[in-house]
Amino acid sequence: AISLVAEQNLSLSKRLLIGSISEKSSFKCGGNTALHYACNSGNLDCVNILLSSFCFCVESFKKKRNHNKEFCNKCSTAVLNAKNVHGDTPLMMAVAQNHFLIVNRLVFLSTRMLTNSTSEPRQIIDFNARNKSDDTALSLAYGHGYVETTRMLLSSYEDGRCCRSMDTVVTSQDVTKCSRSLTVARFTLNKLSDSINPSSSNSGDDATSIVNKKIDQIKIIVCDTEKCLILLQEALVKADEIAIYKGEELI
Repeated sequence: AISLVAEQNLSLSKRLLIGSISEKSSFKCGGNTALHYACNSGNLDCVNILLSSFCFCVESFKKKRNHNKEFCNKCSTAVLNAKNVHGDTPLMMAVAQNHFLIVNRLVFLSTRMLTNSTSEPRQIIDFNARNKSDDTALSLAYGHGYVETTRMLLSSYEDGRCCRSMDTVVTSQDVTKCSRSLTVARFTLNKLSDSINPSSSNSGDDATSIVNKKIDQIKIIVCDTEKCLILLQEALVKADEIAIYKGEELI
């Protein structure tokens, strides 16, 4: 039921969506929540409805209203950071499918709640959570060559939206991992290019046409991964500068 609620644009009430926010599908079905399904399918309307409960709580807190305890339980960060059987959070699923607007919405929500909080800043959404493949939201972004999503997540770390400084997030391992992805993409591109017979490259046969389309797709992946690598290298330089600055402060 929760997969239908989140994946399809059904004429369901807001209460039904919010009521399903903390429910999980069975282990056999992946252990996803409604927010997982909505983020994976790119259904921004459902994501906004599911997140509206969190925004309501922020406004109530800001205006010093009494909270509804039952409602607040649904505002637990455990819901936003819930993991399915693969260890993926809703944010990871949105990143993996390159649903930029949803990723931006989740980042904005976390920023807004931090801004309105009068207590010590705490991490509303765990941007540094890892799934069972040891991927974070950031590594999924640059691993797929999603340039704008990578740029946005890096900028979030840089301006403190994620509650952790960039020097604790971006490491040389990220640069190495992205470099490996780029190497694999380039190798695949070269292998496909070599597989085309020069004599039949312009013949227009179906097989050659399919390979040429695949080559064009991988060229885009290579280009985008190169851009992601540059972003990570620049971020690593900033991270090193931050680490050096913190070290000087301690002296």
